[in-house]
Parts: sequence; C-alpha cells; structure tokens
Amino acid sequence: MEIRDRIIQEFLRQYKDRFAKDIKVDDIAKRLGVSKRTIYEIFGNKENLILQSLEDFHKKHIIIINYVLNKIDNPLEKIIVSLLLLSKRARGVTFARLSILSVNHPEVSAVMEKHHMDFFNNSIIPCI
Repeated sequence: MEIRDRIIQEFLRQYKDRFAKDIKVDDIAKRLGVSKRTIYEIFGNKENLILQSLEDFHKKHIIIINYVLNKIDNPLEKIIVSLLLLSKRARGVTFARLSILSVNHPEVSAVMEKHHMDFFNNSIIPCI
C-alpha cells in the first residue's frame, strides 16, 4: 500500500472517534513511522489531508452504492437499498461532527456538501 493511502487510512481510522480538528499530524506520523514532513510533502497542509481523506472515503462508498443500485431494476427497491446503504455508511456522522467540520474547515465542508448533493442529484433523484 502506498504511503499516501496509509496516511489516509490512518486519518480515517482516527476520524471515527475524534473530530478532524483534534487529529494531529504528529500522531499520524508517529503511528505510521513516517516523518511529519513526509505527510506535508504529500498533502501540503492539514486541510488537504482532511479533504483528500474524506473525498477518498466518499468516492469508495459512492462506487459501492452505485454498483448495488445498478443491479436493481425496481425504483422503490433502489431507494430503500440506497437509504439502507447510506445509513450504514454514515454511522458516526452526526450533526455535531458536521457542524464542527464546517466551523473549523469550511472549505472541506463545502466540497463535501457539494459531493453529497451531486450524488443525490445523479444517483438518488433519478430513482424517484
């Protein structure tokens, strides 16, 4: 696995239990046995690390959801299955977590909101 992917994986592991603002690049570097400088060389800054990690997470789950939806013909079943998949994937994502992200990392929050709206407009709305 590439170092970039390992860093993203570690960020997402920590993000399950902590807010993005509380995750330290130093902690990720120590856990992976790399230097903090390596992380900054790959991502530029913490904001990009957060953004790229969340985008990676989002893209992987959208691929899974779209794959499943493409296997179903019945529109009502598509909606039900997509809601079930989304709720399973969204566990731990609370309004508090989203509001703190929007306060501390508004650019990341705006990009992720756009991704979610695009997904709903391109995948869920056509089912209806």
